Amino acid sequence: MGFVVAAVVFVFIGLIAVFVGFFVMQSNQKKQKNAPVERVQVKVGSAYTESKVMNQNFTSGSVDSAGGYEQKGYYIQFRTKQNKKLTFRLKKKDWLKYHDGDEGMLTYQGYKIIGFEPITSTIEDGYFMHNKPENTTRFIYGEAQGLGFSVSSTAPVKFELAELKRFIQDLKDDQSDWFFTIKTRSELRQYEKESDTNIKETNLTTNEEKELLMNGFYAYLKSFIE
Repeated sequence: MGFVVAAVVFVFIGLIAVFVGFFVMQSNQKKQKNAPVERVQVKVGSAYTESKVMNQNFTSGSVDSAGGYEQKGYYIQFRTKQNKKLTFRLKKKDWLKYHDGDEGMLTYQGYKIIGFEPITSTIEDGYFMHNKPENTTRFIYGEAQGLGFSVSSTAPVKFELAELKRFIQDLKDDQSDWFFTIKTRSELRQYEKESDTNIKETNLTTNEEKELLMNGFYAYLKSFIE
């Protein structure tokens, strides 16, 4: 009898939690819809991630690894001229577009970013110079902290194969979690460091993924760029 009562109470509490969650979600959606569209000048303060272990009921907490999974959130924090902090949660592909120190005009509504127009970008000219022919259609952006390389996706730079080759050679010794994206007339591919010897390629057009080796990496890039 006691077990039945406990089960009923448990179900009742669960139903209350569901209804409360539903009304909170509805309230947040209404606030978001009615929030004014704002436009301010900002500077990217930090781009960071947060991880939570979720159990089978989709709530965070201490769970056995066999019965739960890790949920990773990607966040970007801006700072206005009035020193106000604005934080947004983004999808990974959007989060990768921002770099610490980038300045621009941010347009947002509630907790959603509508657009970001860069005023300055933390571009490192040590590898990729700007004086390229007008007909050059190869672009690169990304970040490799160990090499001092940081180019925003909103202001990608053109490159020559000789520059890319030198960049890839130096990446072999870079201990930071680097990434970069190459854009050609028909391709958009992103590369992320998985380990000292392995690289993850993501075709951002088809969402196909592939594992590559650092050994022979430049030759692979050259084959699809040329």
